[in-house]
Amino acid sequence: MCGIFFCAWKSRPPPPAALDAALVALRHRGPDHQAIERHETYAIAHARLSIIDLSAAANQPFEDRSGRWSLTYNGEIYNYRELRDGLLKRGVALRTSSDTEVLLELLLRDGVEPTLARVRGMFAFLLFDRETGRLVAARDHFGQKPLYYFQEAGITALASDIRALLAVKPSVAPNPEAWPVYLASLGILLPEDTFFDGIRAIPAGAYLEGPPEALTLKHYFSAWSLFDHDAYDAAGRASDDDAVEGLEAALRQAVERHLVSDVPVGVMLSGGIDSSLVFWYTGEASSKLTTFTKVSPGIESIPMAIVPPLLGKRPANAYFRLETPDSYTARLVDFVAASQFPSRWGGGPPMKALCDAARQLKTIVLLSGDGVDEYAAGYRTLEPLIDGFDGDIARLHAILELDGRMGDLGPGGARFRAAQSDLRRQILDHLGDLGDGRETLLQATLLQDTAMFLQACNLPHSDAYSMASSVELRNPLLDFDLVRYVVNQPGRRKFGRHGSGHRNKILFRELAERRLGGFVNVEKEGTRNYSMAISKPEYWNLGAFAIGGNLALPPAPAPKLLFKLINLEMHYRLFFEKEADFLPRLLTAEGRGSILDRTTP
Repeated sequence: MCGIFFCAWKSRPPPPAALDAALVALRHRGPDHQAIERHETYAIAHARLSIIDLSAAANQPFEDRSGRWSLTYNGEIYNYRELRDGLLKRGVALRTSSDTEVLLELLLRDGVEPTLARVRGMFAFLLFDRETGRLVAARDHFGQKPLYYFQEAGITALASDIRALLAVKPSVAPNPEAWPVYLASLGILLPEDTFFDGIRAIPAGAYLEGPPEALTLKHYFSAWSLFDHDAYDAAGRASDDDAVEGLEAALRQAVERHLVSDVPVGVMLSGGIDSSLVFWYTGEASSKLTTFTKVSPGIESIPMAIVPPLLGKRPANAYFRLETPDSYTARLVDFVAASQFPSRWGGGPPMKALCDAARQLKTIVLLSGDGVDEYAAGYRTLEPLIDGFDGDIARLHAILELDGRMGDLGPGGARFRAAQSDLRRQILDHLGDLGDGRETLLQATLLQDTAMFLQACNLPHSDAYSMASSVELRNPLLDFDLVRYVVNQPGRRKFGRHGSGHRNKILFRELAERRLGGFVNVEKEGTRNYSMAISKPEYWNLGAFAIGGNLALPPAPAPKLLFKLINLEMHYRLFFEKEADFLPRLLTAEGRGSILDRTTP
């Protein structure tokens, strides 16, 4: 996992110190090697976290033999060995054993979209042609790796970290449309939006192409394109036993692909069925494994109820980290700074602490259980949507709705709602008639969650807490073939009624019960309770909030809204007021005494 940066200018370049600062801002993403190349009209940089081919020959920016093309790339291509063999058979002489060189050679020989159709992994990359001055900037299919950009005052810059862009951006101001959408949603924005005026994100499954001053956005993939009517009909005719066996084969393959690494790989093991299944098949494929588990007394009980008996069935080296809410508030400030976004979930700081521990133990690649909830019906909020079906197949899942009680949300809110409606229309056009309205609503909702919510919420959140610790987090449950397999299953195998009494992720629950045991099928928990522990109006001096100059703050907001206001204030202070030690002034005496403990358990 790495940090990437590109900056081009028409006349006056950014000061050398600004380019240096951009590279420094990427260092947490790549502590092993940093380099920046400065040219007359552009600069290209890379900060490397060495995972595959640890030699200096694989350092970036990486050039082709002619020196015409430069590539700076962030991510992993899990099928690179297969693709590499294909290049060798075509007579291509390779200089390294890295996936970086494989990606470059494929792009030059086959073109952008044919290459993107073949690679399987998580990535963002910048490819620059010195001869023509054209740039290609692409992001992976599901949005696992970020890529941001701006165009202002003759400068075009792109980077995997917004702070690198802020170093060279002529002006820095908040995005006025972002605040009301963030507060009225589940803490998200549209995937291409940020909290900084003029800074955008390339959406998942898309790339920018052209001269830097006139880039064109193109889409090469959509989540709903994975749905195939023939595969869906065949899956519907198959027995449930065959479906479980098919899931196991796809999951086993997914885990094996994600173990490609020249450094040790560990597993983030929460005790939920997703991470437990990842652990199970990782342990099957690797005899040397360390698991990392966060233990939060009074917050969640699953880790200690599930992980020890699971390790009894499949032993591994196990690391347990004790977490309490005491140090949460101070670390939340650091997390907001690292993510450049007010928190989407409350669990970022404790998860970062677990990644810190993994890094200290020299395990810098971790497999997670993220990603399955969107395409396999993991959210309990689906229950009122599907149970209350009234014939409206365009009705949105609550996680993508805006709170109508928040009043007029301005142009940002209108654009958010229009984007969701347009997305649903495209999905329904692709699905066609499935013969049952409730089935159509469920399948369309899961595809929309996968296309939008996944890249707007879960993936940037986990990328932020892992990369802040210089740890690569991989998502086997987002393996392309695994997702495609589940997407084409009938709805009853995703949302229904499992024998354990649970209604979501039916197929995954059945596999977990058969292979791991029924004890793993428990109610899902969440570290959002950390956020609720600090979100009490009596702890906060809302009158001191700087965002109060632009928002009418309620005197006693509900905990979920208060948590978003706290995050928004932290973000505003850090990036626009450029303050560091502001937290004590925001807290009441009761708050300082209750939640401002900087000690780390």
